[in-house]
Amino acid sequence: MVIAAAAGAGQSDAAEPAGETTFTLLALAAVAGLSLAIAGRRGWLAMPAPQPMGPMRPNPGPSLVVLAMAIPLLGSIGAMIARRILALPESPDLAGQVWLLAGAAVAELPAAIAILLLLPRARPGAARSALLGVLGCAIAFPAVQTVAALAGWIQQLVSGIPAPAVAHRTLEGLVASDDGAARLWMTVLVVAVIPTIEEIAYRGGFQGGLRRLGWPPWPATIATSALFAFMHVGAIPESGLAAALSGLFALSIGLGILRERTGSLVAPAVAHALFNLVNVIVARG
Repeated sequence: MVIAAAAGAGQSDAAEPAGETTFTLLALAAVAGLSLAIAGRRGWLAMPAPQPMGPMRPNPGPSLVVLAMAIPLLGSIGAMIARRILALPESPDLAGQVWLLAGAAVAELPAAIAILLLLPRARPGAARSALLGVLGCAIAFPAVQTVAALAGWIQQLVSGIPAPAVAHRTLEGLVASDDGAARLWMTVLVVAVIPTIEEIAYRGGFQGGLRRLGWPPWPATIATSALFAFMHVGAIPESGLAAALSGLFALSIGLGILRERTGSLVAPAVAHALFNLVNVIVARG
């Protein structure tokens, strides 16, 4: 699970003046264009040339893909077990949601560890990769918000239904709850635990598996991003699907580039965590 791009400024309600919405969208686009132009000029957006994968036998690609696909299934099983053990209702409060997500994370852990064991050792320099993750998030964030805001704007023009300012059910619970302990634990889960597991699954397992199967960087990144966005459909309100899924796809493209550029999962995990943290702060602010 990832906190979907709130992009409240671009996902306006019906009462917001059209001129203000347009100005906000243009401002977001200008910031995004500038940051992407700088990154492109520095060569940060270019995918590295495909490299020989080495004499690994047997090829771990199929196993990585299967394990990546198994992680969401294991998470659902873990959440179901937690629900039954704790006798949680169908629509639990935030404390109940914390237990569901914790149960899902515990169930996903074995597959995540297996993916890490199958992947080649990361290049040295975890601290540098973490810094690149911070930089990557700073570059990607305005672009992701622009994409989400534009999709929400188009949705409102076509259907007349504005996208919600908060486009993720977990984030809705965080905003509405007055349970301080539950909010703290949920924040820890969505900022630290879940982004790490998701990056192992999607960038490590699925994208890494496709690369081991011979896919070039861009097709592997695009396919992974499509899957990443699709797997979040159940956590997004119907009125927010256009904006949130577009933003998630754009975010995943950026995370995939980080994975390819650094050869490490540290950079995309840090960027993913920061993205979630910013959305939590903005939504609660």
